[in-house]
Amino acid sequence: MKILIADNNPVTAKLFDKILVKNGHEVIIAENGQKAWELFQKNNFRMLIANWTMPKMDGVTLCNKIKASNLSYYVHTILQTTREQLSDMIELKASADDYILKPLIANQIIARVSVGICRIELEENITTIKTDISTQPQEPEKSYMEISTLLSSLLDMLNPLLGEYMKDTGRVCRELAQDFGLEKKMVNQIEMAGLFHDIGLLGLPVDMLFKDEAEMDKTELSLYTQHPVIASLSFKTVKKFSGISEIILSHHENFDGSGFPNGLKESQIPIGSRIVAAVSDYFKIIHTWTADIEEIKKKAENNFGQAITEVFDTIDPDTLIKQIAKKSLEIECNRKYDVDVVEKFINRVVKEKNTKKNKKWIDIEELKEGMVLAKDFCLKDGKHLLSNNTVLNSAAIGSLKQLKGFNILDDQIFVLIPEESSF
Repeated sequence: MKILIADNNPVTAKLFDKILVKNGHEVIIAENGQKAWELFQKNNFRMLIANWTMPKMDGVTLCNKIKASNLSYYVHTILQTTREQLSDMIELKASADDYILKPLIANQIIARVSVGICRIELEENITTIKTDISTQPQEPEKSYMEISTLLSSLLDMLNPLLGEYMKDTGRVCRELAQDFGLEKKMVNQIEMAGLFHDIGLLGLPVDMLFKDEAEMDKTELSLYTQHPVIASLSFKTVKKFSGISEIILSHHENFDGSGFPNGLKESQIPIGSRIVAAVSDYFKIIHTWTADIEEIKKKAENNFGQAITEVFDTIDPDTLIKQIAKKSLEIECNRKYDVDVVEKFINRVVKEKNTKKNKKWIDIEELKEGMVLAKDFCLKDGKHLLSNNTVLNSAAIGSLKQLKGFNILDDQIFVLIPEESSF
């Protein structure tokens, strides 16, 4: 990636150069904003990292000039700053796509650049879909879901575990939104927010990606609390997704006002954000917690206190994790979660529990539209292809049949066939 660094501090500029070149990037350094603008006009930079305060032209002005350039491609802009006041953050969000807080930390730089690269790839694919839609007009609903499917597939490739966890979150968020009787447009937005609420975590060190907040040190927590803003910014620049951006921004707000980033409470928090908050926390436990019984119990007590121990009545790890996930929502009602959301969600969990699920291996040639994968599906060389719980459409089935002909995947695939219980 060709990255432009605009910084009047040679020590900081050298630090960026050392870290980014080591990670395979091409770096060009400008000693002030005006010089950076001149270099930008002569080169096809895809990313800018600028100091907020610089002589001749500050970072905000530089970012605004780039945004106003009407380029045919997306440029990801990052401001480095020590400012954390709300007024400063508002100015920053209006100008740049992301920010890095000083003092600079190597892992933070790598993480924010990695997120930027993901954003660039997402924007390129969104542009491709928009072009296809403009040349082949179709129903808005269909185009909306095509974009959703593409972004979800990209996420699966970038991080399969994160993709699987957010796919389940998006599915159930949609169902809860329907249970609340919300209009179709809002239901779609809430599903999309559930599918991509944690994309701001992409690029963070893998060992902290699925840590609980109670397990993070000060530096990790600082990085983590930025992710709703980063994810929100990723969608805000696409007009079609502005409603999704607002839901994602507030999915870590707590019902009592103790959350982040803006300390909203109760009805100040969008209903979509309240839904995503409860559903995502439930599935984070389901998908990311260890299978060791003693570790599960220890982790649960550390996160939810003594009250959680009343569900420690099983030696089956899957059952225990599900009981803890459900109980954690009940414990945190009215502090972290909206009680109405939790009640509807638990009712849905109980309903799904009473539904028999028939899983079986079938030949790829026997696949039918609407079937659901019961486990991750990989190529013969182990490369991840499709995630568990993926609903197969006609295009996906056609592609699988075509790949089968190249002898790069197995002949059979494990699918889920729901069947209503008789009791």
